[in-house]
Amino acid sequence: MPNKLKKLIKKIRLRWHHPILGSVFILSVLILSIFFGRLYALSQIGQNVYVNDIHLSGMTYEAASEMLEDKFSSYSESVVEVGFHDELYEFTLSELGLEFDIVQTIEHVYLADYGENLWEGMKSQVYRLFNEVHIEPVVHADVLVFEDSLKSKIEDLNDPQNALVLLDEEGNFTSTTHQDGLTGQYEEAYEQLKGQMAQLEELTIQLDTEVLYANLTGDLAESAAELANHYTSDTFTFVYTTEYAAREYSMNISPEWVSFVEDDAGVLSVEINRTELENFLYESLASDIDQEVEHAKLISLPTEDSDYAEVEGVAKDGVTLIVEETVENFLAALEEDIHEIEVVVDVEAGTILNETGENLGELTLLASGVSNWEGSPDGRDYNVRKGLNEKVNNIFLAPGEEYDFNENLGPVTNSAGWQNSLAIFRGSELIPVPGGGLCQVSTTVYRAALNAGLEITERSNHSLYVHYYKDYGDGLDAAIYPGSKNLRFMNDTDNYMLVQAYDDGDDGFVNIYGTPDGRDVELIGPFYPNDIPEEWQDRISLAYNQIGWWQIITDADGNVLEEKQLTGSYRSIPY
Repeated sequence: MPNKLKKLIKKIRLRWHHPILGSVFILSVLILSIFFGRLYALSQIGQNVYVNDIHLSGMTYEAASEMLEDKFSSYSESVVEVGFHDELYEFTLSELGLEFDIVQTIEHVYLADYGENLWEGMKSQVYRLFNEVHIEPVVHADVLVFEDSLKSKIEDLNDPQNALVLLDEEGNFTSTTHQDGLTGQYEEAYEQLKGQMAQLEELTIQLDTEVLYANLTGDLAESAAELANHYTSDTFTFVYTTEYAAREYSMNISPEWVSFVEDDAGVLSVEINRTELENFLYESLASDIDQEVEHAKLISLPTEDSDYAEVEGVAKDGVTLIVEETVENFLAALEEDIHEIEVVVDVEAGTILNETGENLGELTLLASGVSNWEGSPDGRDYNVRKGLNEKVNNIFLAPGEEYDFNENLGPVTNSAGWQNSLAIFRGSELIPVPGGGLCQVSTTVYRAALNAGLEITERSNHSLYVHYYKDYGDGLDAAIYPGSKNLRFMNDTDNYMLVQAYDDGDDGFVNIYGTPDGRDVELIGPFYPNDIPEEWQDRISLAYNQIGWWQIITDADGNVLEEKQLTGSYRSIPY
């Protein structure tokens, strides 16, 4: 060996034995080995790297990919045995929606070899000097495909079928039966299969199941159908009650209005379409009940030779059907199997505005009288309307003044504008005369005076029972005939009174306005001879041909001012 080379080696040895220089040398060698190891990992897989038990060390990534693809492809054709109850079903992995992902598996190999950063790579290389690294292959699975594939071959796997309520061609509701379902524990099964694939084990799994119970059973559907049939077969009644009478409106629920709603607990309820209910109320009730309010103006008092004040208009209450609230009440009643309810209305009172400049008191509504003459012949109908509007409307009464029907009526002749219609003569004869039917007007006035609690100074009932007077106060009629029968009453209050009258359809109204003095009137009846309630038999006494009422008048403190029986006697009554 040349001397020069020996000196160089000796020099290196001397430096190696130096502590600091030796450490630097070792660290440099380690860093260089890691650096060249990382460069090597970029092209070839390092030592002790396995996918499952497949050894990949020293292979390029491309070669490793081809090897895994070949291995996994043959494995993917393996039969998967699925145990279900006591039977076995065979599938392929592709049928069940499971497959190996070669690309992601190689990425995991790369990370195990190279690391996400320099430090991780260094640790990995040091670790693999003494240990094997086994990487599980990446498996992708679609649980929906897995579930659908199992269902396609295993017929017992099915969804529950709820019972149904159906409407037949005859408009009746019928019910079907239900069917419980059966479902597999799909997620647990495919996780088990994924684990076997990752270990390249034999592909055999057991599919556990659970029963899916139908929410809506046949019994519930049958009960709902029966309830719906009950609703659609019965008649429901809406009642509109005024102080004069009650009107009734009938309604039948159409099957098309019925729907069935199932809640989370599986309870099936029967619902009625609110919109259809509201449409019925608007079309059939509101069109008949609703009325715009009207106010009247008292312009001047009667002249010396007249009993009539000058008034613009006739005061009439405004009525509005509250549809939404009525529907709410109806649905609540329906749940209680109640088939009749009162409608809800808003009433705005018609008022008399005093523009005379005189102090006439309050002129508020004290009482009303109502009668009906539906079916009257033309002549009678004409006379009733003329009598109300021309002979009763706007009569003004001073305190203590007596109302005299015949005096206000004047001559009842054809030349005075009255038409011929039947009237009762000699107790039982019906003879056409001018003004026939005016007793309908006096009867309406009489009822208003009774309801106001005014003193009736003269009144006669008809000798024959007249069906026109049945509505709004059977037995409370007042017959008149100039020179023979009259209706009179007193304004026995301390204030002025204005009487207004009008016709509305075949109903006549008489309203008495004045200043309330606290008196309250209750009219109880009608009572018929063969139908007097037991609690009234010690007060009401009727002959076979009489109809009775009981009138109670009290003051503001509730003290009884007057209590008496009112009686109408006829040749016979149809009861």
